[in-house]
Amino acid sequence: TRPHNCPPGPCASTLTMDKNGKVEIKANDIVLDAKTISLSGQTSVETVGGQVNSTAQATHTIKGALVKIN
Repeated sequence: TRPHNCPPGPCASTLTMDKNGKVEIKANDIVLDAKTISLSGQTSVETVGGQVNSTAQATHTIKGALVKIN
């Protein structure tokens, strides 16, 4: 179905929620800006991109049973 606020032609972004609890966001750019952002997954969390940057202004902690750095 077409989002109610999407003009004719392709939408630049979409937000889809299904009855099973899946939420899908598709966009050219997504910006999250907050004092604290928490991201967690009960099974896994995956970050994929052509370039991935991780920066900390203070302590940067990486923990895991096995930590791979290539």
